[in-house]
Amino acid sequence: MPSMQPYEALSPLAKPLTRTIAPASALAGLEGKKIGFMWTIYTNGDLLADALMDLLGKRFANVESVKLPAGKGQRWGEYPDRSIEDVIKESAVDAVVVTVGG
Repeated sequence: MPSMQPYEALSPLAKPLTRTIAPASALAGLEGKKIGFMWTIYTNGDLLADALMDLLGKRFANVESVKLPAGKGQRWGEYPDRSIEDVIKESAVDAVVVTVGG
């Protein structure tokens, strides 16, 4: 006899849980800037971030590179959390590079 347990059906018309954030304007230059690097757990994203930080440091002497967690209470390389925007604002960086690897 087939099971008569109820099941949940989800509508594809549900309201999205994401929001759109307008991109910031491009920086005029990198000299004296603080650039944040964020890795959000995807394969080899950390390798890409480390390589970019190294290259940036070699090309621009006055650029500070910092690793940022993917949200409050998160560590480098964890899944992004909704507090990601707060982390970026509180870090006082001039720009952020988010690596996702692949």
